[in-house]
Amino acid sequence: MLDPLVFNIYINDLPGSIDDSSNLIMFSNETSILISNNCYEDLNRNFSEVLYITLEWFQANSASIKYGKN
Repeated sequence: MLDPLVFNIYINDLPGSIDDSSNLIMFSNETSILISNNCYEDLNRNFSEVLYITLEWFQANSASIKYGKN
């Protein structure tokens, strides 16, 4: 497990990879991506785009995503 400071230094370029259709919230060693839209079709499209970009970023940086809490 990475120290929160090291984690933030490592992941600091992720927000620049994601467009303005979502909000990235980073705190300590946790990151959340919030996506909202009034139109279901636009929401679905934005979600797919942000997910694809995020997965590409993680793959390019040899990182993995952990779901849930310990």
